[in-house]
Amino acid sequence: MCHRLQGKNALITGGSRGIGLAIAIEYAREGAGIGLLSKSRDRLDRAARKVGGEAAGAEVVTACADITDRAQVESAVGQLIEELGHVDILVTSAGIASLGAIGEMPPDEWESMVKVNLLGTYYATRAVWPHMRARGGGSIIVISSGSGRRAHGNWSAYCASKSGVMGLADALAKEGRPYGIRCNVICPGPTDTDQRRVNFPGEDRSELLRPEDIAKAAVFFASDESRWVSGPGIDVRRHPI
Repeated sequence: MCHRLQGKNALITGGSRGIGLAIAIEYAREGAGIGLLSKSRDRLDRAARKVGGEAAGAEVVTACADITDRAQVESAVGQLIEELGHVDILVTSAGIASLGAIGEMPPDEWESMVKVNLLGTYYATRAVWPHMRARGGGSIIVISSGSGRRAHGNWSAYCASKSGVMGLADALAKEGRPYGIRCNVICPGPTDTDQRRVNFPGEDRSELLRPEDIAKAAVFFASDESRWVSGPGIDVRRHPI
């Protein structure tokens, strides 16, 4: 059986649940070594067991860090690179979302979404960048959102942070080109995650994407099949608009 990511190692932020965990499982099935970064030690341990259970023999290492703390992220990324030996793929999946009108959402909650979604992506990328540059290349996959392209009322913080992520990724694609570093963005439509259930209780989940659907796209961007692809994002949706 041919494994599309054999010999590669991936570092995944927000890898303990939701889309990040689904990507970790799919990468491990495709032969990649996995480094998971998340804030919760308990969730990381559960995720590592799940990845190992779904892909027998996969190498899985973990590190705790608050994605909004640059020093913690740099330390955790350094630890994961050391344990894996090298990192070829970075997936920035750590993110939060909540609804709220501009005048009603507390400023600290608004700012928190920007810190996690945008600054967290920047911190993780900045920590991995020198390693990828020294190795002569790598693939960075940013998980944004359809809301980063099309804004919605009462989602100002989330839309702003995800739009910022897309601008960052577009710039990174251009900056990384001389060094063989690619950067691509996946913009999922509504996806059946714990976070989605909190924001939209009672929603018909049969109409939603599954995290595994996003993981399939992430494998393409991590593999050599996309070696010439770097730049603006691709939407993953069930219902075209």
